[in-house]
Amino acid sequence: MVDSDGESVGTVAPVGPDPVSPSPEKQNQRREMERLAKAVKEKAARRIGIVAAVVVLALAFVAIGGLPWYTIDQGERGVMTSFGKTSPDPLQPGLGFKWPIIQAVHTYPVRVQVHSAPASSASKDLQLVDTTIAVNYHFEPTDVVKIYGKLSSDYEAIIIDPNVQDAVKNATAQFTAPELIQQRPNVEAMISNRLKQELGNYYIVVDGVRIVNFAFSKQFEDSIEAANTAKQRLLQAQTQKQISQVQADMVVINATAKARELELQGNALKQNPDVATIKFIEKWNGVLPVYSAGGSGLIPFLNVAGA
Repeated sequence: MVDSDGESVGTVAPVGPDPVSPSPEKQNQRREMERLAKAVKEKAARRIGIVAAVVVLALAFVAIGGLPWYTIDQGERGVMTSFGKTSPDPLQPGLGFKWPIIQAVHTYPVRVQVHSAPASSASKDLQLVDTTIAVNYHFEPTDVVKIYGKLSSDYEAIIIDPNVQDAVKNATAQFTAPELIQQRPNVEAMISNRLKQELGNYYIVVDGVRIVNFAFSKQFEDSIEAANTAKQRLLQAQTQKQISQVQADMVVINATAKARELELQGNALKQNPDVATIKFIEKWNGVLPVYSAGGSGLIPFLNVAGA
């Protein structure tokens, strides 16, 4: 650029407004907003932590103490315990609630159960007997609280099996081995009566007892088979003897009847000689006699074929 005197001068940049720094009031507002935002974030984080802790605690309760509810089936009754102390009344069928860890529910079947128990014993004649007994039993619904206090969970092995063993030994000792087979219902009745008396002390109600099988030693089974074979042969011999006797009696009867018949015929001929002539005429076929020449003259031959 050239001035009025013809001298060259430099270009002067335009002068704008000076930048103005934020006022203290605005700076305070900004700091307050930042502080509130930080507080909101911290509060949200604390809430998330609390929710997570509650979820973890609930999962721990479920893992350790189970769900906070329970169900009792129609064929069961339950016992509620709180820190091990039993409630006085049985739990009825349906849905209920409990405190995990603090309370627990124990169920018992009240329907008829079947338990098979093996037993070894000896008969009256000292034969070894292996037996399997099926016991039908149930619990009374009103007794489940008492049962919980008296029986453990494996009561079948601890209570029922030993009593079955004792009952079988007591019963089989009163019968010989063959009698055990022949009088099986009586043996079952003796075992059943003994079990009803003994298991009743543990609130176990016995509904019935069935002997599944009797197993004896092989030597005894072989002797039984040999005895049965001998009996069959004896029976066959007796039957054959009876048949032969009947046949011999029939021969005698027939011979006697024939002799009597001949005797009657002989007596009839003596008393009436014309009977022979009458019988000859009855048997004649109407053909005239045939004569044959012999040294002493003609000899008549009568054709009595079929007579």
